[in-house]
Amino acid sequence: MSETTETTETTETETSTQTTSSSEAHPSGAAASSGESSPWGELPENLQGVVDAKGWKSPTEALDSYVNLEKLLGANKVALPNPTDGDEEWGKFWDSIGRPSADDGYEFNVPDDMPGYEEASSQWFASAAHKAGLTSRQASSLHDAFLEFAAGKQAEMAESGEQQSRELETQLTREWGSAREERTQSAQRAARFFGFDGEATDALEKAVGSFKLLDRLAEIGSKLKDDQFVDGGGTARTNTPASAKTEIAERQRDPEFMKAYMTRSHPGHDDAVAEMQRLHEQAFNG
Repeated sequence: MSETTETTETTETETSTQTTSSSEAHPSGAAASSGESSPWGELPENLQGVVDAKGWKSPTEALDSYVNLEKLLGANKVALPNPTDGDEEWGKFWDSIGRPSADDGYEFNVPDDMPGYEEASSQWFASAAHKAGLTSRQASSLHDAFLEFAAGKQAEMAESGEQQSRELETQLTREWGSAREERTQSAQRAARFFGFDGEATDALEKAVGSFKLLDRLAEIGSKLKDDQFVDGGGTARTNTPASAKTEIAERQRDPEFMKAYMTRSHPGHDDAVAEMQRLHEQAFNG
């Protein structure tokens, strides 16, 4: 009798312990075993684990949690295509995020004072934007940013061109002096002789520089008359300051010229004085 009683008590104790452990692990199950009806009913073990982990007391709490989560994440969601998907899948995605249905769905701010910008430029940009899947806002922003960049570059180029023109003006005045008009005409004569157009002149300027090109053409043109080469011996041409100084030095080394220049009674005195005066005006007053 004693052994039987101890065995019965041990069994009841183990059963009580198992029931308590089960109730602690599954509150809804505890409610069911205690005779209370569970608001969850019979749940699969995996879902019961979620309920227990979240601590939801009823389906209402679970639904409230879901609604709040959806508000946090947003209800309008679009699946992103895989990188390997084709144009059709990507096209649907772009359309869903706001791409216009066609190229003419874009509206751009077309500048009125931007050289080189035409309606064709706007149409090309719209076609490229649609192909790239841009929304109207994205395309307009990119379009305006590019035009702003291009306008800045045009302004820089214009300023650079004006600066180069000012530098060329200064150099022509310094190097050619009073011979500038004559040498300019000589350079133009040479350009006509060789048939240079604007494109050829630009290419030469890039290769040798604006002043060097004009100076070379002026030298060639000074030997041309009526578009033909002529021999020396013509009328005295106007020198540049540098060439005039060279000629002065040459005259000063010429004994016969200096004799005429320094001797009032010399038959060539007046001509020598006139020539030296002309050279000095070209060398120092140009």
